[in-house]
Amino acid sequence: MLLFDFSDKSLKVFKLSDRFLGGEALSGFVRSELRPGLIENSEIPDPAALAQDIQDLLKKESLEDQEAAFVLHDERSFNLRLNSPVTEDIKADSALLEKQLTTSLPVPILTLVYDAWDHQFAAVDQKIFSQYLDLFGKLGLKPELAVPESQAVWAFLLSQIGKEEVVLFLDIGAETTDAVILDRIGVLQTFTEPIETTQLVQGVGELFSFSQSRFGKAPVKIFVGGGGAVSLDVKRFSEEIKTPVVSSEDVMKTYPIKISIDFGQTSRLGLVSLFGLALLTKQKTPLNFVK
Repeated sequence: MLLFDFSDKSLKVFKLSDRFLGGEALSGFVRSELRPGLIENSEIPDPAALAQDIQDLLKKESLEDQEAAFVLHDERSFNLRLNSPVTEDIKADSALLEKQLTTSLPVPILTLVYDAWDHQFAAVDQKIFSQYLDLFGKLGLKPELAVPESQAVWAFLLSQIGKEEVVLFLDIGAETTDAVILDRIGVLQTFTEPIETTQLVQGVGELFSFSQSRFGKAPVKIFVGGGGAVSLDVKRFSEEIKTPVVSSEDVMKTYPIKISIDFGQTSRLGLVSLFGLALLTKQKTPLNFVK
């Protein structure tokens, strides 16, 4: 299976082997800059043009498969924590599910592609999702799994989240930092407005206050990833915010993932979403936009 992480400027792809978690799990990887305009604000204006560039890239890197999975960035997809759980009976009846969800949604449910399970709900605009399905159709790949980026992050960090704990994940970039608040059940909150990386300590303090007022708990740990985390002084940052801080690279070491590829100049800190997506492919009932 090929795993895709798209941004407006670049593309990252993993080749996932059948023996993930115990065998030659990751047998291929490529990161490439995209031509301007191929993806704009997570939308794909011309799927055919993007497909041609990706086909050329995959051929060059000898990355082949028939199945695919991908993450959608949280700026254009969203998560909700449901007050009451979605059960098998409710999920099997679309009318019951929509009745339960309607009061929680910021937009009409008919405009969304969505999935829900337990207390978790995730959705993306139908127009955006159809563009990605069109893209994969032109690539000759069958999408098997699609989730918001934050769901992939949750899957990656789940083994590190204690019972009743709330944690914070920071995807640190050179200029801005995205944040996700999580617990054992799933994603609690994503944020559409990023933190300025130069104001990280102040921004994290505000997130702690928000979490305490909204969920009755402040995060007890912070996990950091993203390219900007490479230069972060984790020890100093932890002292400044008076909270334990864990590098995503340390989390990766806890998984029996055998990696036989060279990531080149790409730091593993920027690959959290893809690692999490790989873990989700092994779950029996993950949230999934692909029906």
